[in-house]
Amino acid sequence: PPDLAPVRRRLEALEATLREDPEWQVFPAEPGPWHRRLPVLALAATEVPVSVLASLLAQHGVHARGGLQCAPDVCADLGAPRGVLRLSPPLDASDEDFARVLTALRQARATLA
Repeated sequence: PPDLAPVRRRLEALEATLREDPEWQVFPAEPGPWHRRLPVLALAATEVPVSVLASLLAQHGVHARGGLQCAPDVCADLGAPRGVLRLSPPLDASDEDFARVLTALRQARATLA
């Protein structure tokens, strides 16, 4: 099986940064420990549709899915009735890749604020 530890560590750091910023909402509100999670991060920006965020991220070369993820009831249960932005990085994503994603997220959010 693939080693998920490196990408999980990077996602954990990204998640912690986004949780400190009131302009972002990370789901679920109380997640389990990263060593038991898939390498996927679900989030939303306050007052900005996730589909628009996904489009802006694509302009920065960051591929993300925005919407109900074929699970509208789950999104509603998470507290995201309009959907989430889902980041699922490749297993070989580097620290530089994650820094680029964080910059792109902040720029996309700022563009729409």
